Amino acid sequence: VGMAPITMLFENSMRKWNSKLADTAIAAPPDRVGRRLALAHLSGLVVFFVKSFFLYLFLIPAGVVAVYLFGYTPAWVHDAMTLFLVFLPLIGVASIVRKLSIRTADRFLLAGFVTAAILSMAFHVPALIITAITVTIGWIGVRYGEQ
Repeated sequence: VGMAPITMLFENSMRKWNSKLADTAIAAPPDRVGRRLALAHLSGLVVFFVKSFFLYLFLIPAGVVAVYLFGYTPAWVHDAMTLFLVFLPLIGVASIVRKLSIRTADRFLLAGFVTAAILSMAFHVPALIITAITVTIGWIGVRYGEQ
């Protein structure tokens, strides 16, 4: 989870740098345009893999330390994290299904999310079934809600 924002930051800076390649190629002498673009492309590949290596080199040990420290937290923190992990697939499903609908308040998606939340807390239904229920109710709302 920690790698996503850092990776996005690096990717954004790489996109900005790549957007300037055309200006760099135009500024180069005509006989060096191809060479300059090839060098920029190859250096971009190297930077991409070096970026991943350094992110893993830093964030994997940080994750191990975080897991170790998490073991010393009180029980209510563990319960909250368990609840978060149950709802995480639902949030992902809700965001995907929401993109299929153009309404501001989608009652079917909300009903699927609430139903899944109640099932997970009251009946301890597995997360895969909860996700399937949320997807199904959201899809039904997108498919038949406009009629």
